[in-house]
Amino acid sequence: MREGLINYGILALIIGVALFCFYKAGKEQKNRKKFFFFISLGINLLVLPLSLFIGIMATDSGDSSLFWDGFLFVQAIPLLIMLVGIVILLVGIIVDLKSSRR
Repeated sequence: MREGLINYGILALIIGVALFCFYKAGKEQKNRKKFFFFISLGINLLVLPLSLFIGIMATDSGDSSLFWDGFLFVQAIPLLIMLVGIVILLVGIIVDLKSSRR
């Protein structure tokens, strides 16, 4: 009983944070860099429970290296999108800092 509450609580927390990221992205539509970052973060958080589940099911055969195969099978594209979002955000911050120094 207690483990189920903890598991569903963690799942609700992940979904809540993802929805907050989507809400925050809606407020940041003027700044496209932050918008893309928050959308990619929300997508990544929504896919995380599924990718962990697939990764754990892949280790059922006993080979522990299969976890990463199953995890990255589901999570690879959202992780790449998030990395692109981080790079775009950092480049935008660097450009803004350089333009404010002039």
